[in-house]
Amino acid sequence: MSLYNRARRRRLRAFDTRPDTYVGPDPSWRWWNIHPLSDETDLLERVGQPPESCTSVDLFWRTEADVHFVHITAGATSPSLEYFVRERRLLEIAAQVPEPHIDRETVERVLATVFLLGIPGARARRNFPNGGQISAPGPVKVAQIYAEALQPADEDSADASEPDDAPEEGSVEAEA
Repeated sequence: MSLYNRARRRRLRAFDTRPDTYVGPDPSWRWWNIHPLSDETDLLERVGQPPESCTSVDLFWRTEADVHFVHITAGATSPSLEYFVRERRLLEIAAQVPEPHIDRETVERVLATVFLLGIPGARARRNFPNGGQISAPGPVKVAQIYAEALQPADEDSADASEPDDAPEEGSVEAEA
């Protein structure tokens, strides 16, 4: 068994022992946050923090394939994503969102955006090309998918969220 597969299995087992995980919009997704969210009112009251102070969150996201690290920062002028592969192929995603603070819906919207964009590793286990360099989708695609993520889909727009163009290299930021 490869070093990557051993590391991946270890991450999955460690995550599966946590009883305090959220279930995402897709039932196969689960995640747990390291920092409180603005809608976790009981926890915020216990630690003496107002909901408005929840402007960044780190979390671990479990998909069917692996566990990924996600960092979300609030207060951006437009949504943006960066993602790269760390040691042992841990997919790390950094998102900036326009919301003033981060709640559960914001987290779910970011995860849905990553999934709908087809970022390698977030959908299924794949080998990463070029030794960990990952292609990024175009900036307009990020803004479009982020705006539509978690919106009820009707039959006519069901296929509209599928990535349809070749990705570009690097980070992405939506144009205003």
